[in-house]
Amino acid sequence: MHLQTWYKALVLGFITSAGMIFSANAKCVVADKAISEGRFADAISYYQMCINNGEAEAPYKLGSLYYQGKGGKKADRKRARSLFKTAAERGNTSAQALLGVMLISGDGGEVNRTEGYKWLLLANEKPENKWFYLQNPGNETKVKSYLERAGKSLTNEEKAKSKQLAAEWKTKTIAANAKKIFASSASEYESFINRYNSAGPLRREAIADFTAKVQNKEYQR
Repeated sequence: MHLQTWYKALVLGFITSAGMIFSANAKCVVADKAISEGRFADAISYYQMCINNGEAEAPYKLGSLYYQGKGGKKADRKRARSLFKTAAERGNTSAQALLGVMLISGDGGEVNRTEGYKWLLLANEKPENKWFYLQNPGNETKVKSYLERAGKSLTNEEKAKSKQLAAEWKTKTIAANAKKIFASSASEYESFINRYNSAGPLRREAIADFTAKVQNKEYQR
């Protein structure tokens, strides 16, 4: 199978296997219901409302609809890729994996191998670390296989650049999410950043504080 064809089949297979899991966000329940009833036009409208409200799962779900061409509409890979990027930036692991594959293969736009591999690295982040970036769970086995396959087509220099980009994204995202989590206190935020940037016990203490607040849902998604 031609490499680009294989990548497109990979994306579609991932979307199909992931399914359309119902959203935990009450604002998007109506969109999920519209999908289950085959009312795709309504679903698109409702998902767009959720996206405008900053929800992370909605752009992934809407992107999946555009990628497959559901509801009598033609597939729009460019639109799908844009939506997956929105979801990926908001921490949706599945979208990160799919965006990575699309960027490497040129599906839906120009080829950008280093950016694509960056997103695959982020999607393949260890499950126990994903809470730290407020990421949603994804299909870990398939993401790992994507990463291994894509890695064979990149040079060592490209992979090194991708790792640098991934590290920069994580640093930026940690800071942004910490601002949400410690929104009620500027001093708490500053304390977190200072401790997190330290080594040893102080760093572990900062992560423990962050974890406790995430588990208690003391932040705005």
